[in-house]
Amino acid sequence: MQASKSKEPVAPELEKTMEHLVQLIHRPSITPNDAGCQQYLTRVFQQLDFECENFEVEGISNLIAKIGKGPTRIAFAGHTDVVPAPNPELWDNDPFSLNEVNGNLFGRGIADMKGGIAAMLTAFEFAKPHLDLDKFSFYFLITSDEEGEAEFGTKEIVERLTQHGENPHYCIVGEPSSQNKVGDVIKVGRRGSISGEIKISGI
Repeated sequence: MQASKSKEPVAPELEKTMEHLVQLIHRPSITPNDAGCQQYLTRVFQQLDFECENFEVEGISNLIAKIGKGPTRIAFAGHTDVVPAPNPELWDNDPFSLNEVNGNLFGRGIADMKGGIAAMLTAFEFAKPHLDLDKFSFYFLITSDEEGEAEFGTKEIVERLTQHGENPHYCIVGEPSSQNKVGDVIKVGRRGSISGEIKISGI
């Protein structure tokens, strides 16, 4: 992720995003451990008047944050877990700290996807005064089980939303999709995956 040059004045949106990033990156939330990321997010959401539901399934931390009473439901989805950072002594910087090198930001999860969560959260903070919460409902759906088997994260969140008749009409996922520069590509829909076992008998 690119950072602004230190000599230039820092935009308040970037400053707020960096604040969230520092809080998220330094937590070693290797799947399935959330390491307190969702606790931090919950505090921020509550300051924004979100209703928050934190629940755990089979050691997986999940968070549903909701604001608004409108019939059109828009969700921002993301995950706080990251893949391991083996052999940290071989890294140029501590993988679980936010570092700027030549205008670029480094840290485990900066792209996938703590950076996405920080950006979506900041965007909502600045957009909130202009939103009609009687026409729209907004959700943040966060799990700590995306990089692993993904059995007790998003599936459990969707099941709870379904039980309450609150499945979102639109869902924005802040996964990285850029090609040449940040924000140059928007993907419509998501690639899926399937897991299975194959047994082959023969010579």
